[in-house]
Amino acid sequence: MIVTLACYDRGVTMARNRLTDTKVKTAKPKEKEYNLNDGDSLYLRITPKGTKTWLFNYYKPHTTHQLE
Repeated sequence: MIVTLACYDRGVTMARNRLTDTKVKTAKPKEKEYNLNDGDSLYLRITPKGTKTWLFNYYKPHTTHQLE
């Protein structure tokens, strides 16, 4: 799965360092939780139990949010 997101208000494409399907499938759990970056605000979080969760941080004026 390749995810490409565009941020039109900044006029840039966010996904620069794209994670490939192979990279996502072969990501192994480590002793501590860690994130793999797929772009400016998109992350794949891998927990010690092996759970993989996509996170998207987005910003709007005066607030910060995170989608899980």
